[in-house]
Amino acid sequence: MKKRIGLLIAAGISITAIGVGAFSFFGTKNSPANGLSIKVEQLNEQTKNTIINFYKDITISQDLYKMKEGSIDNNKLDIKLPTRFGDSEADTPSNLLFISKTTAEKMAKKGLVRERDNKEGVVSSVPLDSLPKMGKGETILFANKEYKDLREITFEGKKMNVQYKGDVWLSPSRGGSNSILLIVDDILYKEINRKESTRLFLSFDKSFGNLNLVTSGKDPELQKEIGNMQKTLNADEISAVSFVNISEK
Repeated sequence: MKKRIGLLIAAGISITAIGVGAFSFFGTKNSPANGLSIKVEQLNEQTKNTIINFYKDITISQDLYKMKEGSIDNNKLDIKLPTRFGDSEADTPSNLLFISKTTAEKMAKKGLVRERDNKEGVVSSVPLDSLPKMGKGETILFANKEYKDLREITFEGKKMNVQYKGDVWLSPSRGGSNSILLIVDDILYKEINRKESTRLFLSFDKSFGNLNLVTSGKDPELQKEIGNMQKTLNADEISAVSFVNISEK
C-alpha cells in the first residue's frame, strides 16, 4: 500500500506545487512540504486510514474542514467575462466553493488560505495575512481578477451581496480560473442546500522538501519520498491527496 499511495501523492504535487507556495521554475522561495491535504469523500475508508497511519509518527495535528460546492451559469452573473481567461472560457460555468466565516478563520490560521503573490500569470501564492472584515449581510468573494466587478450572486434562491477582496484560494490549489471562493456568514452557510464535502489536513513535524522545486526535478528528498511509494490508485483517487505547506500563525 505504501507504493500505491505514492503515485497519488506524486500526481497531487504536480498540481499543488503550482497552487501552493511561491512557485517559479526559476525561483527558490521555500514552501516546505510539511503537511498533507486529503479530500475525504474521494477515498474509501481503508485507503484514507492507510495514508493516515503511514504518516502517524510525524503527524502533530489533524484538522477537518467542511465546505459546500456548486456552479452557476455565467449568463446569470452581473458581469461580462472575457472570451477566454486562464484555462477557462466565458461560457464555462463558474464553480462556487462556499465556506463559513468560522471555517475560513480556522483555515487562515493554518496558512491554508492563499493569495497570489505575483502579477506574471504564474499561479504562485503565500498565506493570506488576515481575512477581510465582513460587513452585515456581506459575502466575501475571492477569485481571479476577471470577477472583480461582480457585486451579486443568486444561488438556488439565495441572493448574496458580494465584495471582491482579491485573487485568493484554498490550499492545495485554486481548481481552475473559473473558480470562485465565497466566504459567507455562518447562518447563510447552513441555509445553502448542498451536501458538505470534507478536507482533512495532516500537519507534520518535518518537511519533505520544497514544493517549489519538485516539479523542476530539483528536490531529491521530496522526489525520494514520492519514489518510495509507486503504485497506481484508481483515477478518481489520484487528485485526492496532495502535499501542502502549513504555516500555523
